[in-house]
Amino acid sequence: MGRFRGLFALTAFFMTPLSTAFAHEATPGGSGFWHAVADAGHFIEFLVVGTMSGLYVRRFGGALYVYGSLLPLVLLASHLHVPITSEAGVIFACGFLGGGFAVAAGAARVVIALVDDLGARPPSAERD
Repeated sequence: MGRFRGLFALTAFFMTPLSTAFAHEATPGGSGFWHAVADAGHFIEFLVVGTMSGLYVRRFGGALYVYGSLLPLVLLASHLHVPITSEAGVIFACGFLGGGFAVAAGAARVVIALVDDLGARPPSAERD
């Protein structure tokens, strides 16, 4: 449990300065996917979230839970740009969800592969 708390504190330490400090609206009629992937601030945020997710998955298991936890966070970030109450907002949210999740899941898979290449021991759940 101590390692989980330490990794949680490390995650909070890295995510706090990376979170966007100002609100902004998406380009009217713009693509949510492109906004999530092409905007440097969003791309870096999703990259860091994916990196931390990969570390959690590799150390503690529960990939379905960790990736499932990403979905509402990405949708909430999308709703901060465009309200999901309109058809355009839903379309933007779906694109933003796809782009953000693709970056985060890709980063998580890279981190898991890198940690595996280092020869780290698997979590105790996989050893039992």
